[in-house]
Amino acid sequence: YIGSQIENPKTGYLFFNWDSYEGHQAVMNHPSYPEVVGTVKPYPGAEAQIYHVQFSARTVALEKPVTEVLVLTLKAPENRAAVVDILLKISEASQKNFVFGQTIKDKNKYIVVGGWPTVE
Repeated sequence: YIGSQIENPKTGYLFFNWDSYEGHQAVMNHPSYPEVVGTVKPYPGAEAQIYHVQFSARTVALEKPVTEVLVLTLKAPENRAAVVDILLKISEASQKNFVFGQTIKDKNKYIVVGGWPTVE
């Protein structure tokens, strides 16, 4: 899935769905990986942020016409359980149109993805 930010069209998002993180690692270890990555490198001078996330449910949000992306960083890790509880409630209330996941490399960072029929 690929798209640009509505508020700032120079910011883009690219989502790859893997069966597992290990599956992604296997691709990264393949000799052709550098060539493949070269095709999706950002424009010169652009900065890329890569997050590996296991989402709480299937990412149906990415199938909607408009996708909202939130990068949430915990300032107080002791509140992790409360934050996860709130995110689970939002996900359930939205019939899983909003899903979330903790990033693999930073346990204090969560990615929330929501789907909308329109920008409004």
